[in-house]
Amino acid sequence: MQRRSHYGRRSRPLLQLRDVGRAGAVILEFILALPVLVILLLAVVEFSVMLQVNQQLAYASRFGAKLAAEITRNKDIHPNLGDFNLASTTEVDSLQGRIDRYLQTHGLTKSCAVVLEHNACSVPNHEQDRPGTIKDSCHCGNPPALMPVSLPGGSENEAYVRVTVALTLKDNVPDLLNTLGFALGDRTFVHSTTLRIETDNTPPTPVIGISPASSLPPGYEPNSFPSSPDCGDKITIQNPTGVTAATGSLTFNLNGAGSHDAEGSIQSYAWSVTGPDSPVINNSGSSSASVELPIPVAPGPGDTPATATNAYAIKLTVTDQCGRSNDCTINIDISSTQYDPDP
Repeated sequence: MQRRSHYGRRSRPLLQLRDVGRAGAVILEFILALPVLVILLLAVVEFSVMLQVNQQLAYASRFGAKLAAEITRNKDIHPNLGDFNLASTTEVDSLQGRIDRYLQTHGLTKSCAVVLEHNACSVPNHEQDRPGTIKDSCHCGNPPALMPVSLPGGSENEAYVRVTVALTLKDNVPDLLNTLGFALGDRTFVHSTTLRIETDNTPPTPVIGISPASSLPPGYEPNSFPSSPDCGDKITIQNPTGVTAATGSLTFNLNGAGSHDAEGSIQSYAWSVTGPDSPVINNSGSSSASVELPIPVAPGPGDTPATATNAYAIKLTVTDQCGRSNDCTINIDISSTQYDPDP
């Protein structure tokens, strides 16, 4: 006959008590860890949404920079870099309006500020902040320092644009940790994109206006001058045969104020004149100047007409703020004919 051991029967209640204690400990550990797990889960969800919003904002700044980089620098064509992001620009044409439509298309709210910066030649408003400074509108400090207006070592056509977009996290990211003391508040995402402006800097167009400072000597022609002759034109001043040749010199007023540049105003004017007797231009660094041109002395008297001619070339060189220059030359020939049939 087999004998039964009573030790096994006695150990069962002890094992049950141990199982119950272990389960209770697991439950207690789970209860203690649950808040941490919930916080981690909410943090992961919130952080994931923030990454997505941040990525979309980066795309929005690139989108805005591409728009600004493709716009012509010609100030007479609207919209241009000079007024692309000003408060006076219509919402449809403004840079911020277009960026806001991009953000709303991707399920985000409008931006709280868009800053347009550029160093395009001669265009005003190198920094355009709409609707207000990022520091005041978005509570996130100022954007990086402005780009330099001049670019050392760069091409005269080379210019850059930078677009900075700021977007508040509120209403774009779920504030899941607010009740746990980690509220989003006024926190803001800011992204900047810099691109080279695709349109080249157009060289300026010089225009020379010329007029005699006083009436020509009696008998000399022509009696009138074109107010703005074309570059390369020649003006011939002469006395007909039989009219006594004049002596001395003729003074002409020069005016380059009609010169223009597609991007803005002319930065500098430079006048020069070539010809006999080294004529000097007065006030040569201004848009207006004057020059005194000597009248040649014709040999005579004699039985046949004798003519002497002085040929002068007046050149105006204009330069824009990006260093691009262009020049225009007007030629003036002054002739004197001496004729005396008497021996």
